[in-house]
Amino acid sequence: MKKDVIKLALKDTKIYLILLVLLSMSISYIKVQIALYVMYAIDGILFNNYSDIPIYINKIFNHNYKYDLLIIAIIIISFNIVQKLLNYFRNRTTTKFKLKINVNLKQELYKHMLNLEYESYNAYDKEEIIQRINEDADIYSKFFNNQFNIILDVIFLSIFIIQNGTQLNYKIIIYIFATIIIMILFSTWYFKKLNISIENLIMKRKQLLKATIRNINNYRFIRMFNKQKEENNNYKILNDNYCNQEVKFIKLVLFYDIILEHLTYLKSPIIYMIGGISIINRRNDNGVINSNSYSSRKNI
Repeated sequence: MKKDVIKLALKDTKIYLILLVLLSMSISYIKVQIALYVMYAIDGILFNNYSDIPIYINKIFNHNYKYDLLIIAIIIISFNIVQKLLNYFRNRTTTKFKLKINVNLKQELYKHMLNLEYESYNAYDKEEIIQRINEDADIYSKFFNNQFNIILDVIFLSIFIIQNGTQLNYKIIIYIFATIIIMILFSTWYFKKLNISIENLIMKRKQLLKATIRNINNYRFIRMFNKQKEENNNYKILNDNYCNQEVKFIKLVLFYDIILEHLTYLKSPIIYMIGGISIINRRNDNGVINSNSYSSRKNI
């Protein structure tokens, strides 16, 4: 069952996978194009170096910098509108993809449970079975919801950056790829920690649930032998353990989100600083702006 869990999770999701790949590729491509067009505006038009602008774009300019900047601005705004629309459709597709994975796993796990032999079925606590089905389905669906698009963005953005590498400042290339590597390693560490944290959370929740069911089923016995205080203290310990584990889980998720947010926003000032120095030195360095699209990315 464990060996086939990914296959089962992705059952009948081919259309969502294809759409997500195409949408992520398009979004990454547009981000790089926005960067290049901003570069054309600064290094080509403002510095009057039209030879650096591709011929097919140069044809729409008349070498009047105000008119040419207006055209570039319209193109960049159009790219941004298209990018926002693609992000909207990708978010909708991702949500449907996640829900489909969740449904697939729950159906297969319930089916697997019903096919267990009687002895195997009775060997497990029923509350644990139900809880594990829900938790396992949530783990995999959340992974594809939160991480899958990040992985696609990293892959396609890297491809387009390499494709335009001859036009980029090498310092910015190094910084961008260093940031990507850090994000990949940090995400890998996070996912491993997340699995451990979820396992501990399941165990604590299971203990709390068993104590709750036991007290409900045996309330007469507890009152008969005057064990209310003892059971109350035991329940409080279990409840505190579960709360502490849930707090650790939330802290881990927040830590990951905060670090990624800071890595994302830290890119902008560093890349603009590198590019700004190049502009001040009047170097023909479009890397400045390539950063614009990359630094505008979120969730990587």
